[in-house]
Amino acid sequence: ADATTVKRAVVLHHAKIIQANYSDCVAEAEVLESAVREFLAAPDAAKLEAARKAWIAARRPYLQSEAYRFYAGPIDDPDGPEPLLNSWPLDENFIEAPPGSVDPGIIGNTRTYPRIAPEVLVRLNQVDGEKNMLYVPVHSPSPDFFGGNRLDDIPYATSVTALDIETGKVVWSRQLVHHDLWDYDTNATPTLVDIVKDGATIPALVQTSKQGFLYVLNRHTGEPVYPVEERPVPKSTVPGEVAAPTQPFVDLPQPTTDATWPGEFNLADWASFGHCSRTAAGLKSEGRFTPPSLQATLVYPGLMGGVEWGGGAVDPSSQTFVVNSSSVAQIYRLWRRADYNNLVGSTETAGGLFPMRGVPYGVQLAAFLNPIGMPCWNPPYGTLSSYDLKTGKLIWRKPFGQVQHWGFYMPESWGSVTIGAPAITASGLIFIGASMDSRVRAIDLKSGDVLWKHLVPAPAAAMPAIYQYKGKQYVVFAAGGNSMLAPKVSDEVVAFALP
Repeated sequence: ADATTVKRAVVLHHAKIIQANYSDCVAEAEVLESAVREFLAAPDAAKLEAARKAWIAARRPYLQSEAYRFYAGPIDDPDGPEPLLNSWPLDENFIEAPPGSVDPGIIGNTRTYPRIAPEVLVRLNQVDGEKNMLYVPVHSPSPDFFGGNRLDDIPYATSVTALDIETGKVVWSRQLVHHDLWDYDTNATPTLVDIVKDGATIPALVQTSKQGFLYVLNRHTGEPVYPVEERPVPKSTVPGEVAAPTQPFVDLPQPTTDATWPGEFNLADWASFGHCSRTAAGLKSEGRFTPPSLQATLVYPGLMGGVEWGGGAVDPSSQTFVVNSSSVAQIYRLWRRADYNNLVGSTETAGGLFPMRGVPYGVQLAAFLNPIGMPCWNPPYGTLSSYDLKTGKLIWRKPFGQVQHWGFYMPESWGSVTIGAPAITASGLIFIGASMDSRVRAIDLKSGDVLWKHLVPAPAAAMPAIYQYKGKQYVVFAAGGNSMLAPKVSDEVVAFALP
């Protein structure tokens, strides 16, 4: 037989094997569906065991199908058998954990769950199954920039805290800023990921921060996967204030912001006839966590971050974490109450002045700009970074976004302040809006190169949504805008189909 005939015979034989495997998948999935429905309708031990056996039986052809499957194929279709085959309503830990084990789940824990009722199954379905925890980013205390009226310890403030879903009790909490004086609130939900490190699988979370630190923690215990070190920080000179003597620092993964402010931007200083350098010389600046002052403090990074709303995104297959971050220097100045009232003529918010009612000071906040609106600190003003969570090491970091001002786009090497988070597809594409230039982008996960970009009506300051419908994949951006990025707003939701 010639080569074409042989090739055809091999392909047809292979296709028959695949068809038989897919047919087995569907048949066993239908048996599983029936067993699960019977169990949910009237739960008892016999029906549970039948459903468990049906699930195990359905897994066999499903796992064989991994050898033949391709992305967005019939097995993976949302309306296909994959959701039933790849997850169990109680998750595997609940099925397999025997009575008397440390975490017996609802099956072995007869004291807490004497009856396996349908409402119990619904409540516990796929909720971080092995521990059933809720992970909460907690805000900084108020007022944000003076803490003389809150000198007692507030352990859950500016923290990431894990709660038991059943009881609401705190399982663990890790404070990311002590006695917060900078409005460094934990402003993004953590990203959950299992990390394979030194041969062991660690149930982890990655908590981003305005400080630019990435806290990688064991999500069951709150203990650091990579070191978190307490280090001495500058003292406050404000009467009535007592700043925390130390703050938590993270060196690995490498912070998204530099340890010191980036220095004066010569172009901005020249364009303002020395305004940037003259102003910087008069500011209190002692590095990270320099407290607000009556003199005026140069704070880097400021309350704009670092990492803003949304946090980062993870590719679970490669355990790669991607996050966008801003580089913003700001000036914080406290004013005694009488001086503050004279400045504004009342106690209402006006032009970067905020009253902080109930304490002896008001506060003035401003980005460190020259009189014509140019940043006084060196670019880039925004970056996108990729990290290997197995080692904590930075894979790549590139300027991200563009600043649009006076009708022109500034150089891409300057980057842009960002608000909003990325999303990652299984095929290795990063989708993200977030930038000041009202563009949405597709970026290569491995290289960080921009592969595609499109202008939308206003900055997309939210995480994009990626979904599949009738075998085709789509990405959707809410292009609503945000005044901190650009004076644009929109009510458009913009969807793109992936090729």
